[in-house]
Amino acid sequence: MENKFIPLESEQDVLFFDGNTYIIWNFKKIISEEINNKFHASLNSNNRLKFLDSFKIISDGNNQIGFPTEKMTWHSSLKCKILRVGSPEWQSGELRIKAEIKFCIISSHIGKAHNILKIEIFLEFCDDKIIEYQSPLDDLRENIKT
Repeated sequence: MENKFIPLESEQDVLFFDGNTYIIWNFKKIISEEINNKFHASLNSNNRLKFLDSFKIISDGNNQIGFPTEKMTWHSSLKCKILRVGSPEWQSGELRIKAEIKFCIISSHIGKAHNILKIEIFLEFCDDKIIEYQSPLDDLRENIKT
């Protein structure tokens, strides 16, 4: 058996989970805004914890290794239902969410630098119906048995 995740390319399909419905384009927008808000809240917090700096250093207890952080990927998944445009009924399954986050520093003409994020959201869906994998060799095996 094989779980096959299919990219959700229609921005007009509808998701349902936790008692709420979301049009896909709006759901992607909400995720992007939430990541962006948390990034800027970290940069502006009173303790001055730098969001980026927390990812630039790996420590094994004795040593610290510094590296540049330019891109991160965040993954999540959840059970949901989807109503595809033109489909007569909801499909139950699993939604896989992937956010690619790129960190950029933009310098303005007055010499001030701004931290910005470029966020891309990718969604994939796997129907709960069990999909049985059938090898192309299965037909040959059946013919050999007979």
